[in-house]
Amino acid sequence: MKLQNAESLSIGNLTGIDVGVREVVNSVMGAERSLSTAIALRDKMVQAYLEVSRMQI
Repeated sequence: MKLQNAESLSIGNLTGIDVGVREVVNSVMGAERSLSTAIALRDKMVQAYLEVSRMQI
């Protein structure tokens, strides 16, 4: 949702809709933080899977 909001605000700013630059920047930064968190979570899950798959039964 944050990514979609950031995208719509950015497009609105480019097309001339009255959107503040600060609002666009804050929205994009929030989307970036969300994406970074999702990527970190994915990396941890892959790391845990690989560790479990290396265990001997």
